[in-house]
Amino acid sequence: MTSKIYRSLSKTSYSAELKRHKTTKRAPSNVPYVVDNIWEWLRPDNMPTRRLTVCASPFKELALKYATSNDLLCSVRFAGKTNVVQITNYQDAKLHPDVKKLPRLITKYLGQHWLDSDLANKQNHGQLFIPLLSKEEVANILSTPELLDLKEQLIQTSTFWQDVNHVNDDYQLTDGELFFYADDGYFLDISE
Repeated sequence: MTSKIYRSLSKTSYSAELKRHKTTKRAPSNVPYVVDNIWEWLRPDNMPTRRLTVCASPFKELALKYATSNDLLCSVRFAGKTNVVQITNYQDAKLHPDVKKLPRLITKYLGQHWLDSDLANKQNHGQLFIPLLSKEEVANILSTPELLDLKEQLIQTSTFWQDVNHVNDDYQLTDGELFFYADDGYFLDISE
């Protein structure tokens, strides 16, 4: 990848040393758990899981705009093999239409009776809202006979992975959010 990509972070979290990805999953802070679960369930095998990736921006201004802390602006330098993808039309995953459409679809499908029911009645289908479900766990929940139609509707409605492209040498970056998994690690170089 020849284009620079950027991250903004706090001075206290900065280190010039090689960074490796955490081996534990990261719960999303910018999209609902149910959306994250559906995205993970629908994730193609050649795409990195958002739960282990690092987010970045194609432009300095966007890194500063969407950062939780913008003390330092850094460019990302990869140490070797990496899988970088970009959400082509959205500057941040939280802006993707799935973030609103999927929860609405699910609650509409389950209906007002389910929403008004007691905890015992909500437990099975409500599991979709638990953080960090695996692809298999979501598939298991959606395989119950009463949710088979919902399963098909989710497949038809979600467009997130259709809006994500691999970034390679000849890819023209847009202003969409990037996320990456760097097998060999990465460095953060302070930018001016």
